[in-house]
Amino acid sequence: MAAGFPAAHVYPASAGLNLRNDAELRVAFDGDSVLFSYEAERIFRLMQLEQFIDHEVRNARDPLPPGPMKPFLDALCLLQNGRKSGVAVRTALVTARSAPAHERAIRTLMAWGVTVDEAMPRNELNFEDDEGGEMGELALCSGGKIEYGYWADDDVTGEKNYVWSDVTDSTVAYLMEPVQFRGAIYVRDIFSLLDRNRGVVDVFRRLYAADYLAESKKGDAVPYTGEYDPQGVEYLELFYDWEKDNQTGELRGVHRLWVGGVGFELRDDVVEDGQIRYQQGTRIRWAIKFSPIGDILNLPLRINSEVDVTDSENITRTVHTFQILNPTLAQVIQALLWELSWAGSPSDTEDLAATIRDAADEAEMSEPMSAEDFIESLKKLG
Repeated sequence: MAAGFPAAHVYPASAGLNLRNDAELRVAFDGDSVLFSYEAERIFRLMQLEQFIDHEVRNARDPLPPGPMKPFLDALCLLQNGRKSGVAVRTALVTARSAPAHERAIRTLMAWGVTVDEAMPRNELNFEDDEGGEMGELALCSGGKIEYGYWADDDVTGEKNYVWSDVTDSTVAYLMEPVQFRGAIYVRDIFSLLDRNRGVVDVFRRLYAADYLAESKKGDAVPYTGEYDPQGVEYLELFYDWEKDNQTGELRGVHRLWVGGVGFELRDDVVEDGQIRYQQGTRIRWAIKFSPIGDILNLPLRINSEVDVTDSENITRTVHTFQILNPTLAQVIQALLWELSWAGSPSDTEDLAATIRDAADEAEMSEPMSAEDFIESLKKLG
């Protein structure tokens, strides 16, 4: 590539695999510097990760210039679109880009008028070797340890073995990789990871990562017992919240992961003012905004991969439900810090929480209060 020539890598496969797919040609293209020009790659090398993402978001609607392998994709598309051939063609875009930087790549393909059959993060590419394994995957483990798994040749036997490598100290290089949770993961594991990676803390400095990391070390964390409490939180859930615009057909919120508290499955109805507020067998959802970090540090953290797409004109109506691949490590960290830093730094959050408590006391909010009246009460306080 440095010499200006397009490059490709042909992976060996077993005879059995060839027999199963002898009528299909599968071609996977890398993105930047291969299918696309070197422009974005150059910017990435000159900037920090956060600056690169900001640049790509700002230029999402500007197509990337073509790279050296773009004519080859054009030719494959012609084969797919009716040209006589005895070989079926299947193409894939395999890129390190994840949300939100992926949007520019997708829009570029649309502007070119070409399509690929699949688009996937680099570590999701599966060419199935003799053992049927994947090329690589990222895992978050207990204690904030990050491991990367991949197939490697044994230097002694020459056989392929799936190995896991500790890449915790290089976490910043894996932020845009989809991540799986291995075993039970707790909020404290995220902060243990931050504590070992000051580069990651710097990436999330706008979300006061350093301040919340310091707050997590105060030693005032509430122990987690897991014992049933109808008014308690059993775990924190990372979830997607997408919305479809009925007018434009666009999906909103696809770049963001959210986090909220999930209560225990209720053993009895919860009755308030003579009315059933929550039914037996359901779970109460809790917001964690304004929660001191010590209150949530020891709570389990889980990923909900099911996505409900709601109607923009009626958010109670679900128009589609599907499963999504694991979020990126950056999305996981960002979701937690964004929720904690909703009001700013830890001291800012405590000040706002105190203001809200004062407003509630002054307004004697034992009775319902309109949003407008509540806002006016806050204004009077300062």
